Amino acid sequence: MRVFDHGIEAPHTQSLLGRVLDAAERLSYVWDRAESAAQRRDAGPEQSGRDVSRLIGELHHVVALARRSIPRSPAPAQSECSPAERLEREAMPDDDEIPQRASIVARLLSPFQLQVSGNTIRHWPNGKAKSVFKYLLLRRGHPAPRDKVMELFWPDAEPEAARNSLNVAVHRIRRELSHADPEFPFVLLREGCYLLNPSLRVWTDTDAFTKHFERAAELHRRGRHAEAMREYAVCESLYENELLAEDSASVWLMPLRQQFRDRYLAVLDRLSRHYFDQDEFGACLMLCTKMTAVDACNESAHRLLMRCYAKLEQLQLAEGQYRNCVQALAREVCIPPSAETTELYRQIARREAV
Repeated sequence: MRVFDHGIEAPHTQSLLGRVLDAAERLSYVWDRAESAAQRRDAGPEQSGRDVSRLIGELHHVVALARRSIPRSPAPAQSECSPAERLEREAMPDDDEIPQRASIVARLLSPFQLQVSGNTIRHWPNGKAKSVFKYLLLRRGHPAPRDKVMELFWPDAEPEAARNSLNVAVHRIRRELSHADPEFPFVLLREGCYLLNPSLRVWTDTDAFTKHFERAAELHRRGRHAEAMREYAVCESLYENELLAEDSASVWLMPLRQQFRDRYLAVLDRLSRHYFDQDEFGACLMLCTKMTAVDACNESAHRLLMRCYAKLEQLQLAEGQYRNCVQALAREVCIPPSAETTELYRQIARREAV
């Protein structure tokens, strides 16, 4: 049973009818929230505007979900599935990618989750052991020199103490993973380098994100835009949070985290423009809001939000979005909005078509 963040339980999430009912429940709840926000008197106008803006985006997104859930042709055969179900399946590893023995499934673009040969690892006995394992997992295929690992995770320790700490961490990793398969050597030491056993079968959401992103870029270059958008949509579904967000202080993660963040913003930009061109303004609003949550100074996203609101004849929200953009730029980088953004605001204020 899945529980939405607003507290409504949605038990029917597997069937097509269940998805329609699910979307209808959300639609009803969001509408109630919108009415409550509009009638609320204790919130200032700026806060109310943000609330209504967010609710309208969610409202239109739910409508888009409901529409996509309604079949436009006779019911598919039992072996087929809906577009939403296909999207979910593409974001998951194939069965032949996850053997029953000596395998790892890891999620790193959401709260860290790890399955070893089908068994979920819930409790790590040592924080450093968990961090070293993540490092080896992300560097899979590139052996990690022992001295480099010591320097990364125990930079202030004496060499002998750092070596002992690393030995303890690796021992705990091996012990934890061996609960799933006692006979399989998960972590190897070769010529002074640690690495995950190359024969270990691994699926990670980061690998899947990269695969679909590169496939989408190639399809886009070939002019196969509809297929590219489908691949970008899979990327968007995989990226729930920044890479290993719980390890925010890990310096070694920063370049890779920024790479995924940049690609995620590119995905949102491609998809939002596609939905805008298709007049699916609700979906566009949702994606642009995600963009500004990651990059508050993304003027392109602010402008597209303004255009969406103008198309929906929500002119006050369009003008409010411009003010949000001005405030974000002043707060983050101390600069005014570009001439393009300001001119769009003036066009909207003059009630001109945008």
